[in-house]
Amino acid sequence: MGGGTGSGSGMGSGGSGFADFPIAAGNTWVYRSVIGGKSHGTVTNKMTKVVPVTGGRRVTMQVKDHIGGMPTPPTQLTYIFHANGSITVPLAQISSAKVRLVSGNVIWPDKAQLASRRPYRTTLVLAATEGGKVTRVSSHVTVRGGGMRTVRVPAGTYRAQVIDEIVTEKVGGLKVTVRLRTWVARGVGPVKSALLSNSALPTSVQVLKSFRKG
Repeated sequence: MGGGTGSGSGMGSGGSGFADFPIAAGNTWVYRSVIGGKSHGTVTNKMTKVVPVTGGRRVTMQVKDHIGGMPTPPTQLTYIFHANGSITVPLAQISSAKVRLVSGNVIWPDKAQLASRRPYRTTLVLAATEGGKVTRVSSHVTVRGGGMRTVRVPAGTYRAQVIDEIVTEKVGGLKVTVRLRTWVARGVGPVKSALLSNSALPTSVQVLKSFRKG
C-alpha cells in the first residue's frame, strides 16, 4: 500500500499530516491482500529509515509480500513527506509493472486541498523495456480528496480521509485507466486501499490487520 500513498502542524503526508501518517523507523503495518474477492495472503510495510531532507523527510519503506503463502524478496519504496503538507508517494502503489520513472511524481496534496476536493494533476513519463526495446508512456494522474469516511478493517474501525487517484495512459493504442482509493486514519496511516483497472488487471484490496509503532 504503498501502498500509497500522504495535520495540523503543516508537516505531513497526503495532506493528512505526520499525525495521520505516523513517521518513525520501525513503524510496521500488516495488511491482508484480497484479489478478486479472495484472500491471497499478507503484505507487510515497515519504515526502515527516516532521513531529513530539504523541505521535509525522506522515508524508506520495506515491503514484504506473502502472497499465496509464498514469501517474495522484499522491495524498497521511497516516500517524501514535505513540510508544506504534501507527500510524494511511490509509483509502485499504482503500478506493478516493471517500469522506470523518467520524470514527474505522484503527489498527494496538502490537507486543505484534499478537504476542498479540488483535483491535483501531474503527468508522469515512464519507460518500459521489452524485448530490448524501450517504450515511453505518458501517464496523467489526478488526485483529489473523497471526504471523511468510517471504514471497518480487521484492525478496527476508523474515521479516515479518503484519497482518490485516477491514472490514465495509452498502452498499445488502448486507453487504460487505473483507479486507486486509499483510506488514511489519524495516528495510524493508510488502513485500506482498493485498486481497480479497466484493463485485464484484477481488482485488489488491502485491509489493515495490525499496526505497530517502532
